[in-house]
Formats: sequence, C-alpha cells, structure tokens
Amino acid sequence: MQAGSTRALAALVESLDGVLDGGADPSTLGGELFAVVATLDHEPTLRRVLTEPSVDPAQRAGLAASLLEGKVAAETIQVVQAAVTARWSRTRDLVDAIEHCAIIAVAARAQREGQLDRLEDELFRFGRVLAAEPELRDALSDRSAPLEARTALLDRLVEGKAAPSTIELLHQLLVGRQRSLAAGLLSYQEIAAGRRSRLIATAWVAAPMDEPHRARIAELLAAQYSQDVHLNVIVDERVLGGVRVAIADDVIDSTVDAKMAQAARRLAR
Repeated sequence: MQAGSTRALAALVESLDGVLDGGADPSTLGGELFAVVATLDHEPTLRRVLTEPSVDPAQRAGLAASLLEGKVAAETIQVVQAAVTARWSRTRDLVDAIEHCAIIAVAARAQREGQLDRLEDELFRFGRVLAAEPELRDALSDRSAPLEARTALLDRLVEGKAAPSTIELLHQLLVGRQRSLAAGLLSYQEIAAGRRSRLIATAWVAAPMDEPHRARIAELLAAQYSQDVHLNVIVDERVLGGVRVAIADDVIDSTVDAKMAQAARRLAR
C-alpha cells in the first residue's frame, strides 16, 4: 500500500480494536467482513463509489449502512463505515483493508479461545506441507477448478487436525485474493502475530528443536528486538549444525557452514 492507504489502514485497525474491545463477537465479525470482501470484489462500480474522494464521507458511510442493514451485525457495519470514510490511494486498498480486519477478527477469536499460538503454528505448518507437495499446492491454487471442490479437498486434509480459526483462514486463502498461497499464508501469519505485537522469526536447524531450546531462542530474539517473537522452526538436512534465523529484514547465521565460510575468508586475507 502507498503511504496514504497505510495511514488509513492503521486508523481502521484502531477502530476495529475498539469494536472488539467493546465486546463484539470476533467470530461473527470475521465471517461477515469476509462476506463484505467477497461482495466488493464482485462489484467494481460499488467499490469506486465507496472510495470516490468527491463523494462526501458521510454519504459513503450512509450507503454502506443502507446496503448492510439487517444483513450483518451492527459492529460489522461500524467497521465497514470506518473503512469507507477513509481515504485510500487505490480502490483495491479498501477491500484489502477490510480483509485485513477480518483476519484480525479471526485471530482475536483464536486469542479469546487461548489458541492464537496454535493458529500461527498451523498456518506455518500448512505452508510447509504445500512447499513439500507441489501437486497439492497446484490443485488448491487452480482457479479453473470450482472453489467448492478445492474447499472440499482442503477440508479433507485438515479435518480433525486444525483449529476452527485456522480452517476459516485457509478457506479464505482459497478465494485467491493473495499473490499465491505461500504469500497469503505468510501475510495471514504476520497479521495474526500482530494481534500481540509479535515479530515472526524462522529458524533453520539440523535436527528437531525441543521446546526449552525454542523458547530460549525466542527470548533472546525478543530481547534483541525489544518485541515478542513467535519462532517457527524448519529442520533442514543441508544445515550441518548451528542455526540460521530470519527475522524482519535480518538474517542471523550461526550455522557451521557460515562459521567455516567466515574462517575461510579470514585465512584468505
């Protein structure tokens, strides 16, 4: 998003937080906001009207309310009105922002149920499954196949294995609004982590990491970045030992390969 839309999104999320803190049902809110996204995706004329700067913001809010009245909860209308009264750099940014809010609402549901960590872990693990099984990834990404068929395939894969919040986000992912399934999973995970102002870190290791070791690395990263960290772990046979961590725009590499390469450079001087 351009700077104008980024500021509008920040204000919209703040408005959403107020609605959630006021007691809105996050499950209802998330589902209804996703439905609004679907409607706006299929109504380009409506999108243009709701983002047209020459139309008074109050009129845009009134139009949104008239379209949604009696169909969704009052809290959903409140969030959508906050969205349409903002100024967006691009028409698409309005819909992306509402989807962003829907994801936050689903994450809030998981948080209230004590399953936010599980949600983040399951999104990450599903991404690893897709990376390891390109045929499955292609089948789920194939937009020439009916969405219902792809959703049924997904449900067979995750039935009894994932939290309801995870399944809801995976269903939305299949709609195809993201650049790719992998990009969407990463975006969703980052938005969910942002519910607790956490950074996402990924560690590549040679062997499975026990929970105390994983917690210790997360604590060290949190101290270094002055922010809570959710750590994903990937066992990679190419790592001979040590650990390589990617967080934000940084890579911290303490693998055996990295140390050997560093030693070789020093000897070459």
